[in-house]
Amino acid sequence: MSYFGISRSYFGSHFGKICGFLGIVFLWNISLAKEEDVALNVVPSRAIKEEEKISLLRQESPAVFVFKEYGSAVVRVIGMAELKSNEGQVKSNEEQIREGTGFFIDDRAHVLTTASVVASAEEVWVKRGDELFAAEKIGSDEVTNVAVLRLFKQPERFTYIPYKQSVIENELEIGLTIISIGSKLGLDPGPNQGIITGSHLSYGDYKFVVPYWRTSLAMDGGEGGSPIFGSNGHFLGIMIASLFEIRASLILPAYAIQRVVDDLLRSGVTSYVNGGFSVRQDLQPGGNYRMTITQVLKDSPAEKAGLQVEDELQQINGRKINKMEDLSIGLFHTHPEEEIKLWVIRGGQPCLLSLVMEISKGDKN
Repeated sequence: MSYFGISRSYFGSHFGKICGFLGIVFLWNISLAKEEDVALNVVPSRAIKEEEKISLLRQESPAVFVFKEYGSAVVRVIGMAELKSNEGQVKSNEEQIREGTGFFIDDRAHVLTTASVVASAEEVWVKRGDELFAAEKIGSDEVTNVAVLRLFKQPERFTYIPYKQSVIENELEIGLTIISIGSKLGLDPGPNQGIITGSHLSYGDYKFVVPYWRTSLAMDGGEGGSPIFGSNGHFLGIMIASLFEIRASLILPAYAIQRVVDDLLRSGVTSYVNGGFSVRQDLQPGGNYRMTITQVLKDSPAEKAGLQVEDELQQINGRKINKMEDLSIGLFHTHPEEEIKLWVIRGGQPCLLSLVMEISKGDKN
């Protein structure tokens, strides 16, 4: 049974248990990039035409092609914080340094990375080759473990991976070849190749707001935040969690990144919705599922809209709900105070309901 009354899970706040990020202490000789005013030369990574890509793919391996096309957009991200004791006391002359991967996502030099690297950092740095740039956190979302950074001074020249280029929700499938570009601790970005091995709405005690895809790529220290591509060079998502026990990783798909990043760039936070109802998924003859309402919370948007136990859920805003993943994605794309249309079957007859969604309790200040 899945409860959609509280979409926000504790996956974000306890993310460190499975995210696999190695908090290693390093000594760095940090110097700011040159401060001279320079003309910016910004180049989108996907600049070559599709027919040229097909020609290149025929000549070289997908990993070589993807790295040549996107490698220069990938950077190392360093979060620095005062090292504290278990009692919360600051340890003098000691710093905790967390390192991960990030990548430029637009012509304003915004960098997408994981929240676990920069969430508690007093200083954030972006390293590209021999250049080191001071940055600030615009916003982060603990639920999906995503953060957006802004550089105080942009590089003279950089490429970027447009995060809005991929909005296909069913593009990923088990067995699909994928390529990541990540920065293992202390090393420059490099490619790695694997496959999609599964899809999950939960892992252990953690419940996800959308299906996360499991990959055969082990997320070693520093690789959290790596962009993921298909063998055709299509941007597919970001690596956000390590599954140590099985030497695997989880990626947040590109369509979810678009929703979260848009929120972070606009307001610095991402909010999720509270519908106030529960759903059961029952397998039917022929392999289809029946989505049945099992609980409607008192004074919830669902109760106010007239939703009832035993209603059979059919659609949300025109989106067919054939399984739990469809419901999760439909609610994920909904914002607080937004009205949604629910089609249900009640007593054999179709029924249209309107719900005004509330902000999830976990998001209220």
